[in-house]
Amino acid sequence: GASSRWIARCFEATPIRAKVVDDFFAMQCGKLALNLTNAVNSLSGEPLGAMFMQRPYRLVLAASIQEAFSVFAAAGVAPTALTASDRLMLRWFVLLLRAPQAV
Repeated sequence: GASSRWIARCFEATPIRAKVVDDFFAMQCGKLALNLTNAVNSLSGEPLGAMFMQRPYRLVLAASIQEAFSVFAAAGVAPTALTASDRLMLRWFVLLLRAPQAV
């Protein structure tokens, strides 16, 4: 709202960038979907890179994110992200996670 825009304007003269988004809940849903990586990684007990090198962990993560997307869709929410790279991740991450294991 107006107060958010006012706060963002207060940062204009600083190196800190503040962006106001119209649908903050959709932004939170996108962040939650991407942060599911942390949950799977924690349960795996592996370093992040090692976890991503093992297809079974990638498939669990892909299924978790897909389930979150299904819940969001049922609620009428289209997850989004602030940065272009995170929006790209939301669009393609599940497909990439399901890719066959590289040898």
